[in-house]
Amino acid sequence: MNKGWSFESSDWDKLPAMLLEQNWKQAKFIENEEMLVEDSAGVYMFVTSVPRKSNNIFGELRVPIYIGLSNNLKRRFKEHLGIRGSGHDELLNARSCFGNKLDFYFIKIEDTDELRNIEQSLFNCFGPIVNKINSIKEGKAITFSFGKEEKIT
Repeated sequence: MNKGWSFESSDWDKLPAMLLEQNWKQAKFIENEEMLVEDSAGVYMFVTSVPRKSNNIFGELRVPIYIGLSNNLKRRFKEHLGIRGSGHDELLNARSCFGNKLDFYFIKIEDTDELRNIEQSLFNCFGPIVNKINSIKEGKAITFSFGKEEKIT
């Protein structure tokens, strides 16, 4: 998987328009924010900015560091909060480093058959640095997930 944003215009051309047109919702990655996350299927991204206060362009930069999908976004948000000891400490390290600048962005996806394809489009464009696997590789479903595995049917 590429780490960092794609330089291939074809990746950006394949990004579903609905991801650009619809409003993403946001919650801080802390326990009391779970009530802001919907009990619905969708895709999500952990997004952050420079961990220190900045009054210049660095304070405005935002970058996705992890992308996922779920049949229940609220449940997945809570699972990510409790992944200590799972052997996947990258997201916990990110929360430790970025603190209240680590946000959970999500968008509801009605067609759950499209979740993997939409997630893969986001992978292809943003190449997040915390994900260890692609959603789809050469047409094959994922065999490993970050944190607690969730079966998507």
